[in-house]
Amino acid sequence: MPYYEVLCLAPGKLTRRQLGDVVTRTVRVFLSLGGVVTRLHPLGATGHGARTLAYPIRKGQEKFTTGYYVNICAFAS
Repeated sequence: MPYYEVLCLAPGKLTRRQLGDVVTRTVRVFLSLGGVVTRLHPLGATGHGARTLAYPIRKGQEKFTTGYYVNICAFAS
């Protein structure tokens, strides 16, 4: 079973509950496909909170300048 490290980037305007929901949905995708999640790791200077992005990201008319980074490590087929 191959090992994957997935870096998820979520908008910085999310609440902690909304961020948790995004991470939960992502983990459920791995589990539904028979994967095993071995680690969830928030990345950042303190490990918590939104970080300033290296450059602004546009999606449609919206511009993102901050975001949450979450590293998900998993085995999946």
